[in-house]
Amino acid sequence: MIRCLLFKKTNVLSLADQNEIRIASLNMKRYFWTRPHPFIFTPTSIVVPGLLTILVIFLLSPFNFDSLSLQNRLITALISAFIVSFSIGLVVYGMMRFFPKWTKAENWTVGKEILLFISVVFCIATLHFVMYALKGTNIGLTVLFQKVFLRTVLMSTFPIIGLVLIEQYIHRTQQLKRALEMNKALRSVQDPKEKLQEDTPQMIWFLGENGKAVCQLNPEKIQFIKADGNYIEIHVLHESLESKKQVIRNKLSEVEKTLPGEYFWRVHRSYLANLQQIETVTGNARDLVLVMKKSQERVPVSRAKAKRLLEEITNRSHSSQTAPKHTK
Repeated sequence: MIRCLLFKKTNVLSLADQNEIRIASLNMKRYFWTRPHPFIFTPTSIVVPGLLTILVIFLLSPFNFDSLSLQNRLITALISAFIVSFSIGLVVYGMMRFFPKWTKAENWTVGKEILLFISVVFCIATLHFVMYALKGTNIGLTVLFQKVFLRTVLMSTFPIIGLVLIEQYIHRTQQLKRALEMNKALRSVQDPKEKLQEDTPQMIWFLGENGKAVCQLNPEKIQFIKADGNYIEIHVLHESLESKKQVIRNKLSEVEKTLPGEYFWRVHRSYLANLQQIETVTGNARDLVLVMKKSQERVPVSRAKAKRLLEEITNRSHSSQTAPKHTK
């Protein structure tokens, strides 16, 4: 009897463990598909796959392409390269045109990148199928599509993956370089030894949407301001070194007009950051991220703002190291 109870208990525990493992596995898969991924689309994104396609067909000559004469092989390589480059541009521009919110750089994920890859390959296969079908063939259209699709998958994987790896390397190198330059400049800006004056900042009144004053805050203690629909979240570093937020009904663009430019900078369409409150600058797979002092939340820097932010911090660093001119 005791053995049966122990067996049942062990069996119940094993089922519970299996459920936990299953849930953990689902969470890992969900995290993989939703992981941030850089959305990179430049002229290189179109040119490089076309050049790699020419390299594969003309030089490597898979699938009996070596049986063709050099002239016919070159023509085939050029036509296929055009189809590959055209397909990439068609799919990406189409997604950006018809799904603008879905394809925003700050919302791009690994799952969307894989879906983009599948869509491009399908478009390449379809255009190749149409080309061979118009030329005429002795085999059925179904068999032709299967052969064209299989060959397209095998041949397109190399150019597209090569493009992704090249773009990822360039992107990460640029991110690392910008983060290092920003951190170096920030140390000069925030170093108290470099400050030329210690004026006490004036308190700032924050107004609500109706124009009425809501709260008064020290700009030096404000870490960042985040837009959240019709509201803004003002994250403030208190004396207890804890970051707390004040919620006000107003637009970020309206509040930005009343803030002193020496403290706050628009780093994202939804964020204003206090440059004096930045602990360090890091980067994820998609964008630069500002790590604020004593705060668990990170502030993203959009790709469009990164260059201007680096210039601003660098200019402040140079100006803080310039001694003032004294007059008698």
